[in-house]
Amino acid sequence: MKKMTDIVGVVKELIGPAATEVIDYGLSMAPYIGELNQNYKISRAEKRIRESKNQLIEINNLLQSDLKAKEFMEKRIAPIFISDLIEDHEDSKINYLLNGFQNVFIEQKFEESIVLHYFDILRGLRYADIRTLYYIAGLDDIYPSTFYFEGSEYDSISKSIYNKLSNLYLVDIMGRHGAILGKIEPTPENVCINKSLGKEFLLFIAQNEQEKEIIRSL
Repeated sequence: MKKMTDIVGVVKELIGPAATEVIDYGLSMAPYIGELNQNYKISRAEKRIRESKNQLIEINNLLQSDLKAKEFMEKRIAPIFISDLIEDHEDSKINYLLNGFQNVFIEQKFEESIVLHYFDILRGLRYADIRTLYYIAGLDDIYPSTFYFEGSEYDSISKSIYNKLSNLYLVDIMGRHGAILGKIEPTPENVCINKSLGKEFLLFIAQNEQEKEIIRSL
């Protein structure tokens, strides 16, 4: 708090008292921000659970059918899943989180380090990143960035997403490695799903068997 009040003093000195009104109000609210934030997160988690009731029931029924797997899921995976359910900022990503939790059991993927890595990857992706990954895999034909001209803001964001997915080894940018003429710019035409980690991660977040069949055929 002392550092914050020091900042207020500097702003007041350099810009004037009027410029500090918002900061002063923020400081007055500071003791309550943590509690309010927690209450918001809890309310958001409750809403997400209600909206995902049917899938959660399916997951629970699966867990009851295999006690050994249930113990692994409860002790190792469930705490990560619940934490992400509460903390993730994007409601649109929750479906993929639920799919991941469910597919760990369906696919009998119980290597803890691998499963936790998939959750780490999912945590670091935005909804737009996932939609782009789906587009590259042929699972989604809605991809607005393809309609924006070269060099536009959306074109740059699109290339940034491609590079992010490439850095996570979810996609390969063909020609990038070992290229003689310098950096290869990613485009929809020269990006493909990574045949190992990319495919396995897509299977982790896949919605249904139809999606899984398409992914396995990549």
